[in-house]
Amino acid sequence: MIRVVLDTNVVVSALLKPGSIPSSILQLCLADAGFELAASQSLLGEYEEVLRRPAFAFTPGLVDRLMELIRQKSIAVSPAPSLVALVTHAADAMVLECAIAAAADFLVTGNRSHFVGDRHGPTRIVTPAQFLELLLAGG
Repeated sequence: MIRVVLDTNVVVSALLKPGSIPSSILQLCLADAGFELAASQSLLGEYEEVLRRPAFAFTPGLVDRLMELIRQKSIAVSPAPSLVALVTHAADAMVLECAIAAAADFLVTGNRSHFVGDRHGPTRIVTPAQFLELLLAGG
């Protein structure tokens, strides 16, 4: 099982661009396809808050269904704060905290530059394209 934490920008991109790499990654993580999605309550809250922003115009029903599915399919983690020193954008500390607490294999983010280093413990920090490339290469 590959354990994955998705940054909020990946979830949003998945809905904005059906058929895109982020969309494929979200579908893989929500299907029973050898992936285990991990999320903290803070991260779930951020997903929902961002998805409900009027700028995206996602219907409430779509957001409700997606959040229900994410909650059902993800394992809950309780991260210990704070890793602000390991990010260049303070709001992303909670995403990294979640990934480390989950002992995630990957943290997938569209904002790679917001994270210091390529790896923290077992967690590799990768873009959606890098993640898909690694999966296709078998590693």
